Amino acid sequence: MIERILGPSRLRRIQRAFRHSAVTVLCLFLTVVVLRGTVGAGKFGTPGQDFNEIREHFSSRSRRVEPRRVLEEAQPETTKPADQSNNYATFDISKILVDEGEDEKPDPSKPYSLGPKISDWDEQRAQWLKNNPNFPNFIRPNKPRVLLVTGSSPKPCENPVGDHYLLKAIKNKIDYCRLHGIEVFYNMALLDAEMAGFWAKLPLIRKLLLSHPEIEFLWWMDSDAMFTDMAFEVPWERYKDHNFVMHGWNEMVYDQKNWIGLNTGSFLLRNCQWSLDILDAWAPMGPKGKIRDEAGKILTRELKDRPVFEADDQSAMVYLLATQKDQWGQKVYLENAYYLHGYWGILVDRYEEMIENYHPGLGDHRWPLVTHFVGCKPCGKFGDYPVERCLRQMDRAFNFGDNQILQIYGFTHKSLASRRVKRVRNDTSNPLEVKDELGLLHPAFKAVKVTSFSS
Repeated sequence: MIERILGPSRLRRIQRAFRHSAVTVLCLFLTVVVLRGTVGAGKFGTPGQDFNEIREHFSSRSRRVEPRRVLEEAQPETTKPADQSNNYATFDISKILVDEGEDEKPDPSKPYSLGPKISDWDEQRAQWLKNNPNFPNFIRPNKPRVLLVTGSSPKPCENPVGDHYLLKAIKNKIDYCRLHGIEVFYNMALLDAEMAGFWAKLPLIRKLLLSHPEIEFLWWMDSDAMFTDMAFEVPWERYKDHNFVMHGWNEMVYDQKNWIGLNTGSFLLRNCQWSLDILDAWAPMGPKGKIRDEAGKILTRELKDRPVFEADDQSAMVYLLATQKDQWGQKVYLENAYYLHGYWGILVDRYEEMIENYHPGLGDHRWPLVTHFVGCKPCGKFGDYPVERCLRQMDRAFNFGDNQILQIYGFTHKSLASRRVKRVRNDTSNPLEVKDELGLLHPAFKAVKVTSFSS
């Protein structure tokens, strides 16, 4: 009927006009949406406020090119006082370090103990291994399952750079363990407040031995020690008849009773009943306070050249072995054929000489397995040596070990003092033909033996 009234041509023109109007309205709506996103929604998100902001946006384009929101983000007002709430340098970390009350005091009438007495651990562990064949204590012949344990305080370091060097040290340990099939446990919890300081490792070690029966050896390593021979493999077969391996000398411990006759900053401890027993014998000198102070006097009196200070775990172990050699000595191996612990003061300045004359894989004075920064205390306020010397030498030790990792991928540090690296091998179109000279990229223990089944 409309077509008869208006005529076909006029009807087509009207329909075309409606379509054009619809497209125009849609375009206008999209324009408003886009502009609203550019300049931000109105104060309350109302159309009226949006219209005012859009008008202001267009009128201000002649005065400034950038959108207002961009300018506000890029050019904060200088008239307002500086907001320090997002400044890490000025934040007082003590605001979030909350200790929930005092630790429970032990009964002074009872002798200190690491835990309930266990006398049949070998039997319990043997049964567990039998029931869990998927977790063998040896991952291949003469290759025990090892857990490297290290850690640091639950609080941040007392100086600004300490945590950075802790990070370097754990990165270094992870690299070595990854190459040698060793698991890592990093601890930041004080499990027993009575055993703080030197002694904090003992409750942790006992707990880990009992919780991981699949582990054959636990390797304790202080946080300030670094691996500096990434290719050296511990001669595990040498210790098949021993349960406790420390860097030391029999003469200094058993004959001289010298308090530095061994070092407890890096040692191997087998998971067995004997180890639980020696931990029980070792721990009683550790509780802080009067017990530790009195034990320190005994150790200073009985051990050669020991200064006067509270009992420490190393002196206590020397004293225990020297006075009870018949009970413990047969299962203790004092290793000095390679550097399970290497004193940094006699090693770090010789790294260039080592690089020129020797190669990784030796582990001894020619290329030390471990460089230990005894006395530097990078996480504390004060050390026993100048801070600059310690930190410079720690950087050199880290880079010395890290170069052995980087060389796998064709890089090295520009120098032992530099954080920057340089390329030492050009990439090719045949990368799999590159020879892994140190055998670190695919160590033998990672090789999988494939068994084929025929029908």
